[in-house]
Amino acid sequence: MARRGPFLVAATLAVGVLLTAPAAAAAEDETDHPVLVTAEELIHDEKTLTTTARGKVELVHGARILLADKVIYDQRADRVVATGDVALLEPGGDILTADYVELSNQLKTGFIKNLHAFLADGSRVAARRVTRDAGQSKVMDQGVFTPCKPCEEDAEAPPLWQIKALRVIHDEQARDMIYREAWLEFWGQPVVYLPFFFHPDPTVERRSGWLTPRFGQSEQVGAILSAPYYWSISPDRDLEVEPIFYSKSGGILRTRYRQHLGHGEIDLAGSIGRLDDVKNGAETGGSSWQGNIDLQGRFALDPTWRAGFDVEHVSKRTYLRLYRLSNVSTLTSRAFAEGFRGQNYAQISAYRLQGLQADDIGEDHPVIAPWGEYDFVGLPDKLGGHAFANASTVALHRDRGVDSKRLSFDLGYHLPHTTAGGHVLAATAKLSSDIYHVNNFTNPSGNLIDDDVITRVFPQLGVEWRYPLVRRGANYTQLIEPRAMLVTAPDSGNSDDIPNEDSLNFAFDDTALFRLNRFNGRDRLSGGTHVDYGVNLAVHGDGGGETRFSIGQALRLSGDQTFTGESRLSGRVSDYVGHLIVAPTDAVDVHYRFRLDRDDLSAHRSELAFRYRKDRFRLGLDHVKVSAGSQGTGLRNREQIGLSLGADVSRYWQANFGIIHDFSDGENDTRDLRMSLRYEDECFAFAVRLEHSDTRDEDIEPDTALFFSINLKYLGDFAVNRGG
Repeated sequence: MARRGPFLVAATLAVGVLLTAPAAAAAEDETDHPVLVTAEELIHDEKTLTTTARGKVELVHGARILLADKVIYDQRADRVVATGDVALLEPGGDILTADYVELSNQLKTGFIKNLHAFLADGSRVAARRVTRDAGQSKVMDQGVFTPCKPCEEDAEAPPLWQIKALRVIHDEQARDMIYREAWLEFWGQPVVYLPFFFHPDPTVERRSGWLTPRFGQSEQVGAILSAPYYWSISPDRDLEVEPIFYSKSGGILRTRYRQHLGHGEIDLAGSIGRLDDVKNGAETGGSSWQGNIDLQGRFALDPTWRAGFDVEHVSKRTYLRLYRLSNVSTLTSRAFAEGFRGQNYAQISAYRLQGLQADDIGEDHPVIAPWGEYDFVGLPDKLGGHAFANASTVALHRDRGVDSKRLSFDLGYHLPHTTAGGHVLAATAKLSSDIYHVNNFTNPSGNLIDDDVITRVFPQLGVEWRYPLVRRGANYTQLIEPRAMLVTAPDSGNSDDIPNEDSLNFAFDDTALFRLNRFNGRDRLSGGTHVDYGVNLAVHGDGGGETRFSIGQALRLSGDQTFTGESRLSGRVSDYVGHLIVAPTDAVDVHYRFRLDRDDLSAHRSELAFRYRKDRFRLGLDHVKVSAGSQGTGLRNREQIGLSLGADVSRYWQANFGIIHDFSDGENDTRDLRMSLRYEDECFAFAVRLEHSDTRDEDIEPDTALFFSINLKYLGDFAVNRGG
């Protein structure tokens, strides 16, 4: 039967008011809402003013459902009593069960016997007796709290961890779980005694407080201990402060402040510490202040423009690696603004670089300010072609060495065409012009170029031909595509009086073939006339698998000696370059890039990358072999292999292994080794990580380090990997 009345509303809300937060209860406490009651028997006693629902009682009020064997409402005493297998299904997904529920004082106070609560986030609460006082708090005698799920094999087995206390207070206003005379148990065994302890209740997404500490041991810096503290300042900002102690070196204070601004956000991080000075692996007896800053900001100015900044700087080149804060090789500071509209792009920026490698000399890194660029791509015309243009300016300033400024303009036209016979043609004409102002530059002839202006105008014309031949098989598509490109330009496009800033490390591979200018930068141009030719082969399976192979070569018809002999582009015929991709399924992926000698087909450069990802197993293999000077840098022969293995050993366990081994010039050394083991379930996480590095650089010596962390849900943060 269904009816309205104070009894029905009171009975429906009884358990909900007792166990939910005051704000949620107030939102539901409206007596004019319809209530559906189902029971085997409903009795109203006019003399005692009591109403009783008995036998499979079910009350539905909105999204809340109350089940009980018997519910009694005493109007005179203003008391509601529910008995016998009481269960409440909350709108948020919580499930509450009890043997006995009693409420009075307009449902503001009362108690529950033998409470078991299964919360929506997976947490569980149990207590022998629960008392609620005027909507402010719930007091639980002999209470238990755990976020761990019951064991699937044995539901009666104790959870992985839980907190048991003589008294548990749920402060509904502060949203805290407070424990008095408590024990932290693992697998039912008491481990830590907690006379007083508290943590946020499961409804709190973030809260100020101490986070999970980090422990480690390093041969070089000793024992490592960090104790981060998190401050939730407001919904749009927070601050993390992390003191880090090194037993052999001193301490560091690391901080991070984040704020969302509505139209953007800022992320400001840094560290500072008084640390012992180390030289050649030994302490010098002195100490110094060291630190770093890492600041970032991003802002949306309007639908077209956005701006931002990055500030990265470290007081000492080896600081971040030595104290295991970061492994970056270059720090980049910049301020920028950029705009996107249609097919066009514009940006203005300033850069400062700080190199952290052994061969980096601070004074040689320029400050780049300004760097401006505008790219224009026109719409297709009646012929199907389009115009394009680029304007850019860049200025480089150094404390010592070369200063240069450049203003550049490009104008061009690109015209594609496909013949009736299937030949794909494309013609590109481009005119580049540059104006350089150079100071304090000594050219290759030994002449000093100072306060000089150098101009350059460089036209280029390229015509490309492709003939894709496609054949359809039973369940695959096959492609054979011969390809050729003729590029012509003045024989000499480079002046010795122009410093080479952006085209130093040129590597000839398949990505540099079929391009107007082989260099990635602007300061060097590939002049003369040359023909690039090659073939693309591919097989694409209907199920998604594919195999692709390309190989090509360059033939120089005329031009200057822009490229060194090491690049193998200075002769008439270049080396062979190509790329092989084999991906028969989503699980397997093989990439092989090569450069083969034009005479004997020996490999001057080869790069192999193999990836296998299937179910719970991951395998990666990388092999790089580069002959001496193949990049024009005069480096020695290099050969390196990297292996990575990862496996989800079980539902909760994960293992990873990685190694980088160096075979350069007959060496046989492990440069980097990493192993980790991780356990993570819904309430607990544990990780241990072993790292070994064979790096030597100033005060950095070969080192082996061990890190581990333990996380309990709601007791600090729940993210195991915090860097380092």
